[in-house]
Amino acid sequence: MNIATVLQNFSIQIRSQGLLNTIRSLSHRAGIRFHEWRLGIYTETVIELGELGIHNDECKYYSATGYTSIHEIVRVLGINPRNHVFLDFGAGLGRAMILAAMHPFRRVLGVEISRELSERAEKNFARCKRKLRCQQLEIATCDATIYQIPSDVTIVYFNNPFFGQILDAVMANLRGSLEVAPRELQIVCNLPERSAFESQIAGYDWLHLQRHFTLSDNRRCFIYSVAKQ
Repeated sequence: MNIATVLQNFSIQIRSQGLLNTIRSLSHRAGIRFHEWRLGIYTETVIELGELGIHNDECKYYSATGYTSIHEIVRVLGINPRNHVFLDFGAGLGRAMILAAMHPFRRVLGVEISRELSERAEKNFARCKRKLRCQQLEIATCDATIYQIPSDVTIVYFNNPFFGQILDAVMANLRGSLEVAPRELQIVCNLPERSAFESQIAGYDWLHLQRHFTLSDNRRCFIYSVAKQ
């Protein structure tokens, strides 16, 4: 792309979004590219699951977690990551797992239905592993509804990956895991302005909403714990 084209695109963006919003957008994109370069990974893309041969209206497209989000969430949780195992449902290209592994969690786990995405995530892990504080990253390639949740998982992360019967099955598996191995557990939901996931998870009466807050990328975060009986 030559300079004239860049300037033309910049001018068009200013006219459509305004100067301040254009500067913010460019700054945001530059920040993402810096983080990707620093870690040596590629996770910044949006992928419709139909492109991967997966056709289920209850599954959402792949979109990466914001680069500051996991750090903000860990701070709000007020936990010592050394005492916790982090699990990401719908891990995609692995960005949330990588960001979690920049904290000293005991293990960082992920579940991804697409083999293509999980294989690309594994490559991302290999590229940046020396820069991570947690060296135990494991991604399972399977349908989330049949994933056997390990008994040591204490932080479950959802970046709006699915809803409906899939979410019902995952939550039933999660509750079954707690019955087998009772423990304190927190469910972290990173959601857009509106989401079918949000309405559905709020309806599980065995969960208690601890708090909700807005992340720096303007997405909303809801933290649930298991309600006391």
